[in-house]
Amino acid sequence: MKALKIFILFHIFFFASLEFSFATNLELSANPETAGIYERVLLTVKVTDGDLKTSPGIKGTDAINIENSGKSSSFSMINGKSESSVTYSFVVTSTKKGSYSIYAEGEDDNGKIQSNKITLNITDVQQNQKKSGLDNDKLFIKTELSAAKGFLQQQINYKLKFYTAYDIQETKLTLPSFEGFWVENVGKEKQYTEMINGHRFIVFEINKALFPQKEGHFELEPARIYCKIIQRKQQRDPFGQFFNDPFFMNPFSQGNLISQTVVSKTNIIDVVRLPENPKGTSSELVGNYFLSESLSSKDLKVGDSTTLTIQISGDGNLNLFELPEINIESLKSYKDKPVVTQSIQGDKVVYSKEFKVALIPEKEGVITIPKIEIPYYNTFENKWAVLSGKEFILTVTKGTKSIAPSKEEIVAEKKVIPTKKATVLGKDILPIFSGDALYTDVGVNDNLNTFLYVFVGIFFLFGCSLLYYYSSYRPSFDTDHMRRTKAASNASRKLKTTNDIHETSLILKEFIGDKTNRQGVSLTSEEIKALFDSREINPSVTETVLKLLEEIEASLYGGVNDINLKEIKSKVQEIIREIDLLL
Repeated sequence: MKALKIFILFHIFFFASLEFSFATNLELSANPETAGIYERVLLTVKVTDGDLKTSPGIKGTDAINIENSGKSSSFSMINGKSESSVTYSFVVTSTKKGSYSIYAEGEDDNGKIQSNKITLNITDVQQNQKKSGLDNDKLFIKTELSAAKGFLQQQINYKLKFYTAYDIQETKLTLPSFEGFWVENVGKEKQYTEMINGHRFIVFEINKALFPQKEGHFELEPARIYCKIIQRKQQRDPFGQFFNDPFFMNPFSQGNLISQTVVSKTNIIDVVRLPENPKGTSSELVGNYFLSESLSSKDLKVGDSTTLTIQISGDGNLNLFELPEINIESLKSYKDKPVVTQSIQGDKVVYSKEFKVALIPEKEGVITIPKIEIPYYNTFENKWAVLSGKEFILTVTKGTKSIAPSKEEIVAEKKVIPTKKATVLGKDILPIFSGDALYTDVGVNDNLNTFLYVFVGIFFLFGCSLLYYYSSYRPSFDTDHMRRTKAASNASRKLKTTNDIHETSLILKEFIGDKTNRQGVSLTSEEIKALFDSREINPSVTETVLKLLEEIEASLYGGVNDINLKEIKSKVQEIIREIDLLL
């Protein structure tokens, strides 16, 4: 009995030691452990001696942004001992300076487990550039606003300039989200050279037109550019020594590849309410505008039509502006869909919106079309003003065309056609040709059946009409539905006509924005990933989109000139079809 107890105790301790020796282990590391604000830090969590139920999480602070970067597995055999491990990768950035103590946490079959703790030091970008051996005066971003204070719908220009005197291999631009603003591109990105303090810089310039959609205090988060810089050795390059200019360096000289994030300043915009109009009228038109009008014909006959064309141009957002109704006695009016066009004048987007109204006189005489008056706030003179049109006189004579009757006229003119009752006579075929065969004696049951058929038919037609009305006119009341429905077809149509790599990127972003009811052109890679994750989109689709955008950005800002536009457009078209099925 004693020997049996010893045997049982031995096995209990043996299996307990096995369980302890095979407890899951987590090891957290960071590269680098010191980084600047918005700079990317790679965190890795190595899992050995076990497995986790789900991906581990990074704990310790909410002051860093964490992106899952995937996982990898490995197996090794050292001195006859095998070891398998799974490594989870994360990319983190921070918007605040400080020292953060973080750790990884996961869960296996035995419960929650934690890794070792590490300290992540976040410093100023400029301070970290010095540690990397980079000169802050040779790599920087400038951002500026045309106005730090504005009104609703007033155009404010946002300009970004990225200066580099280094040889850049790869870049990734992240603009502010511009939440609360309607955003338009002001032309295409510019690239040029500029001499500053004896150094030649490559300058990348981007311009955006911002239209505030609500009042308040807005802090535009800094723009940031992640790039890889080749820091070459100049000692063996006589041209580099002579000119002391990185653009004259030997491209085959050796150098170090340094990853760097450059951050701009924070821009602030205060959006305030428009002052009250002394005349009591209000308007969403803010800016400088011009009005032009024309009438296709002033001498008409009753039933003929003339077209009134009204064109409004200015530097304010005209996308949402609608023309006031034209209600004139004895004159019917029909509006066409307005057409909005854009042009670039300097650093501004200038809109032009054209309205066409068909006018049809209903009776003879002289008809006066009063001039149109549209109030707007003139930002040049800082006061309310009025866009005043022309007064037109129509001379209408008797015509031969008839005017389409109104609903009331149709009802008033309806005539009841009496039914004819007849009897089909034997085998006489004459009634068949004369139409008498269509009329027979109708009994009570036949009347009841006819009533039921008519009653059911009316409800059937009503249901079909209601379904057609809802499917046809819903987009006019539900703009989000319209954007989602037409997103893929609009994007495909634009892809066929574009021959510009940047416009291809914008088409993809606008498509994603239309499908998710967001402002697509200002979406960043991080925002796209967050949108797709929240809608549980397959991670492989998300990765494909982000790689596409990164490849396009590399061609725009990283000096990659051999990109195949046709191949890129094909990839964009393919991913648009896939996303359209998922969203």
